[in-house]
Amino acid sequence: MDGILAAFNEFDNNVRRERCTTGMQAAAKRGRWVFPTPLGYRVALKPDGEKTLELQPETAPFIRQAFEMAATGLHGVGEILRELRRRGLAGRRGGPITSTMLHKILRNPVYKGRVVVKSWGVDIAADFPALVDEECFDRAVRAITGVKPLLAAYQRNNPDFPLRRFVRCSHCDRPLTGAWSKGKRARYAYYNCPGCHRVSVPQQQLEARFVELLDHLRPRSEIVRLLSAAVLDRWNEEQKEVTARRAAIEQRLETLRQRKERVVSAYLYEGAIDKETYQAHLARVEEELTLARIDRYDTEIDEFDIEGTLAFAEHLVNESSRLWIEAGLAQRQRLQKLFFPSGLSYDGEEFRTPVTCPFFNNFEGTSGQTRRMVARTGFEPVLPT
Repeated sequence: MDGILAAFNEFDNNVRRERCTTGMQAAAKRGRWVFPTPLGYRVALKPDGEKTLELQPETAPFIRQAFEMAATGLHGVGEILRELRRRGLAGRRGGPITSTMLHKILRNPVYKGRVVVKSWGVDIAADFPALVDEECFDRAVRAITGVKPLLAAYQRNNPDFPLRRFVRCSHCDRPLTGAWSKGKRARYAYYNCPGCHRVSVPQQQLEARFVELLDHLRPRSEIVRLLSAAVLDRWNEEQKEVTARRAAIEQRLETLRQRKERVVSAYLYEGAIDKETYQAHLARVEEELTLARIDRYDTEIDEFDIEGTLAFAEHLVNESSRLWIEAGLAQRQRLQKLFFPSGLSYDGEEFRTPVTCPFFNNFEGTSGQTRRMVARTGFEPVLPT
């Protein structure tokens, strides 16, 4: 008898397991996630009451950062893991995240918005949002699986070649690369065009031309002072207007507070109005008070050192070439991007007309050097070329 009961229980369990698996497969084919909730997501309900997933605000940014770091090809799994631990990311059960867990996360298609179960033949778009786009996910997978070798950081950001990939060849519009060339007695640094090969310039020559360009764009000191004074005057005028508007709003708030006190007094102490009238008047006053407080918030004057900011801007413009020469790689790249947002074009002899940042376009003249580029236009008349 015991053997018969055991066999019956085993049969019943198998039937239940098969029904459960069948239901999970059907749900997965509709784009539902039927497994434990992935790190970075949490369970949510659709309007029809069916369960789904949504991004968890606390952990999703960490997982997204992991994918973005891996996708660059500049960071290995160990480095990404250390960064996530430093920022306090824990596993689903609260324990520390491990290398194995991170490998599984970076390979899980659920994070690009797909439900993939190979044993069930399921590969379908999920019914919940993706944490990263498909391109970022695929690049991260290629990087960590070795399909695409990791690129060492110095290969893209070599301090020996700060202008690499920032300056483009004017003949084929390919970014210049930089490399050391071995001669008979020494090694020589060159910037080269990997496309048409029509630009090959010694490192020192190109960087000297870049410094000359920064000096060439330097405005006259009196123009800088005039522009700074104009900006400061305009700032002070706007602050006066804001201060006056704020005073008017404060007066309006005080009037509304007095009205509110009179309404309360008329109902509670004088009995001059009934409950419905009191509630209607009080609601109207509260609404006007809320709108007035919003208006006051819009006039809040942040603590901002406009004079210090203008002094820094003057120093940055007047000493741009010296600052670039003395800066490290990261600071050089930031300065380059600040002064020339679209990069520069070089034909082997000189830089073509650069698109400078709007700050430069407000100046009338430069340091007095003869221009070899197309003249810019701003507030000033067009200069002869």
